[in-house]
Amino acid sequence: MLIATFNSTTGWVGKTISFESNVFVLEAHGPITASDVLKYDQQGQLDWAYDGLREWVASQAVQTQPATAPLMGAATWSGATSPAPARRPSPLLIIGIVLGAILAIVIIAAAIGSVGSKGENAGSSNGTGGAPTVTQPPAPSGGGSNVGVVGDQCIYTDDSGARAVITLISVTDSSQPKDASMGEAPQNGNFATCDVSIQVTAGTYDFNPLDFYYQAPDGRTYDAFDGNAMWAGFDPQLESGTLSAGQHTRGYVTFDVPIGTSGADIQLEDAGSNVIFQWTR
Repeated sequence: MLIATFNSTTGWVGKTISFESNVFVLEAHGPITASDVLKYDQQGQLDWAYDGLREWVASQAVQTQPATAPLMGAATWSGATSPAPARRPSPLLIIGIVLGAILAIVIIAAAIGSVGSKGENAGSSNGTGGAPTVTQPPAPSGGGSNVGVVGDQCIYTDDSGARAVITLISVTDSSQPKDASMGEAPQNGNFATCDVSIQVTAGTYDFNPLDFYYQAPDGRTYDAFDGNAMWAGFDPQLESGTLSAGQHTRGYVTFDVPIGTSGADIQLEDAGSNVIFQWTR
């Protein structure tokens, strides 16, 4: 079921968010949470499939177990009735059945009222209401968005108290490896080499060059293993590891991408494959 489509305010334009088997799915990335959907909506990046979905997604964010997605049109109630008894029941049995039915109706009415109350609390004028806030690790300095341009800082925080500053200092294009006698030419036509700096100011932060992706304007993504990126020879390469408070590292992450990718995005993902920051070239 289609929930929303990314609009032209983001490099993900045209990508969709759907609801499948009680799970929200971001096209080409995989499962995400209802709170993630609301986060994208707060950035103004989504066009909803139809009215009422924003409020429904907000209600899912406050529920422990997701409910069935709402359909267009009014919902209907259906139920099965027990077959008629083979013989006439006694008056006491009839009274017991009637009292049981009344009790069941009261319980169902109370449950429906509770769910409705949650929905009202979740849906406010900005579409997110009382939904719990997803930790927003990355944010550019001086702003609250998770998008920026080359040179901007991503401020990462998490529930453990960790804090790291990830900066995409520059992106350099090359049609040849650093050392033509040892390296390989790019399979896709261009090496895009990203100069990345990571500074940890609190707690610990795990870093890996494979957390970075290059998304071309056509939506295709590339990682540091695609094409001949590993043979480009631009050193020092960004390694993987863990930094503690006060520690810093810097290195290159190279992508083998098509020529003419101006306007592409460099994305930083978390361990759950969620994009937590995006730099636009």
